[in-house]
Amino acid sequence: MLEQITSVHSTLGSLRGDPPSSFALQSAPDSSFDAAATVVDAHYRRLLQALQEMQSQIEQRVRPAVQMVVQNQVDQLRGQSDKKIAALRDCLGQIDRCVLQCLAGLDEYQKRYADLDALNKNLAGLGISPEPLPDKISAEHLSETIGERFR
Repeated sequence: MLEQITSVHSTLGSLRGDPPSSFALQSAPDSSFDAAATVVDAHYRRLLQALQEMQSQIEQRVRPAVQMVVQNQVDQLRGQSDKKIAALRDCLGQIDRCVLQCLAGLDEYQKRYADLDALNKNLAGLGISPEPLPDKISAEHLSETIGERFR
């Protein structure tokens, strides 16, 4: 234990003056051992205080750098998020254009279906058997029809 105390004191000696030597501690009589221990405790308290001050200084110096790193990461993540949001909006725009095109196609399909149905009725009126019609698609059941066609 005394060797550890001596090595700590010799390390700190250049910072805070000379600590008591191990020889002085070992050769001290029992009655003066308490006084030497008190001196060692005082040196430990100063050492602890010095370490706490160093820690505080390090935190004060490092904190701005850490905050800058964190801010850079936040900015980078926000940039990535903005790009992904823009890509997602582009996808939605493309879906909207496809849906509008689909609705236009549905309108065309319904017009042609009505024309074909009218022709079939004319043929039936002349006594000729009409041609079978394709499936009728309505706007009310469009999502179901699309789902069935892609299965």
